[in-house]
Amino acid sequence: MPTAAIRNADFDVAIVGAGPAGARTAAQLAARGRRVLILERDPEPGRPVHCTGIVSSECVERFALPRSLVLHEIDSFVLHSPKGASAQVKRPSAQAYVLDRVGLDKHLVRRAEEAGAQALAGAAVNEVTWTGGGVRVEGTLGGERLRVEARAAVIATGFGAPLARRLGLGQAREVLSGCQVVAEAEGLAQVEVYSGGAHGRGGFGWLVPYRPGYALAGVLTRSHAVRYMREHVRRLQGAARIGAVVETFRCRPVPLGVVGRSVADGVLGVGDVVNQVKPTTGGGIYYGLLGADAAAETLAEALERGCADSAALEPYEARWRGLMASEIRHGYQLRRLLEGLPDTGVEQMHRLLRLPGLQRAAASIGAPFDWHSGPLLRFMDRLQRYAEPAA
Repeated sequence: MPTAAIRNADFDVAIVGAGPAGARTAAQLAARGRRVLILERDPEPGRPVHCTGIVSSECVERFALPRSLVLHEIDSFVLHSPKGASAQVKRPSAQAYVLDRVGLDKHLVRRAEEAGAQALAGAAVNEVTWTGGGVRVEGTLGGERLRVEARAAVIATGFGAPLARRLGLGQAREVLSGCQVVAEAEGLAQVEVYSGGAHGRGGFGWLVPYRPGYALAGVLTRSHAVRYMREHVRRLQGAARIGAVVETFRCRPVPLGVVGRSVADGVLGVGDVVNQVKPTTGGGIYYGLLGADAAAETLAEALERGCADSAALEPYEARWRGLMASEIRHGYQLRRLLEGLPDTGVEQMHRLLRLPGLQRAAASIGAPFDWHSGPLLRFMDRLQRYAEPAA
């Protein structure tokens, strides 16, 4: 759509960001008959890639994601201790999937367009201003000044965008950083997780099956993610687990905890930008999609009443927090607990996990992939009871 046509168009909602959360919000609103414009800063949805693309079977089923997006099924994973010992946890059926991350974003944007939304790539939004009856969205598109009028806006930029800070959204005090590469690899069949201080404070590394002949290797940690990721890659190469690095993905900040505010006059945030992220693993796709549905429902109601100020958008706070805030808080507490363990403590946990009885407990404890806190805390309790006789 040419810039001139945008200036003359009348939109109900402008959505800044075409990632999963933004695209899902757009699709849901467009399906309700609303005029929606998606504004994506990058040249195409999904690039640059920020994450592994691992989602739960629950996510795939709930949002009817096509099997064509699935690169690998995950029914087991291997935990590596700081000293290199390994323990496998296997479930009887697939608990998660590695998705084509670029394909996922494009699929969700295509769904939004099929529902009636319009999408613009290469549109960098710098300001969103409440005018009293709507919002004015300003930025650039192809070297030209961009200005869009809408009744409301959704910020789905990912965490750390200056625009979100200016609007008072997503002010996390603690942040993790994730970084990964694509490397040559043969015969990798399951996800591998690497623990210990070699990955920084509270950090862990991973090796994930990707496309045929390739794997994703990366680190999520408190700071210096690039350095720890490079060291992780060198160790994997030294052990002949991976070959040459063929692509390095951009680092992604991961906010921790529950934000204070996710709405303002004419604006609400969805996805990573308002901390809809799992503190344990840093995964945000499923939580972002859940937040998108809550956002679309709230906006549809507000637009129907003819007002989208902060009071009209306030129900969104209760909706998304009711879905995931408790899990985010408990996940944060669990992360802090695990971060406080020295490598010797982590090593003891690994030794216990290799006991047949605890391996069976880990496989049968029923931990949903996206709702970690309760099942993991129960499993930690079992670990403690196994450890007490040896103490």
